[in-house]
Amino acid sequence: MFAERRKINRLFIYLKFEERKDECEMYKLSPSKAHRYLKCTKSLEYDTEFVETPWTIRGNILHEFGERKLLEKETHLFEIENNFRDYEKFLINSYVQAVMSEYNLIQADTLRVEEKEPIEIYGNQINLIIDALVLGKKITSIIDLKTGNNDISPKDNEQLLFMLIAF
Repeated sequence: MFAERRKINRLFIYLKFEERKDECEMYKLSPSKAHRYLKCTKSLEYDTEFVETPWTIRGNILHEFGERKLLEKETHLFEIENNFRDYEKFLINSYVQAVMSEYNLIQADTLRVEEKEPIEIYGNQINLIIDALVLGKKITSIIDLKTGNNDISPKDNEQLLFMLIAF
């Protein structure tokens, strides 16, 4: 039902599939932990509430920067207020370029950015945020911006599979 994007790098990952398919309060589970709790559901009992860190706060700011650029909103003051480093600007510009390239490649007619989709798994709420949802007539692509330092593959990626389910 889906095929991974041919060119992957550490800036963002794609999930592409060929059919189209209110925000939660703070949630206990994160989609990025799915690899663990899908293998051992008992681990859910020992999970803790999500806690913001300086890295997650910066990641949220970078996601907002990407959203503003994709929606062609004013970014100059936002850039000054947040004092983005050159690498962060490169990261967001590359992400925006990739989203728009995908939009043109699949001849999309809709672009949804930073979509929040609540789902429930094993009685727990998960708040998925789909960074970029590119909708064409025959192909839909989910592009997930990654701001951390870890390499992430779209292959066997539970987080992207949850996004597919939510969509």
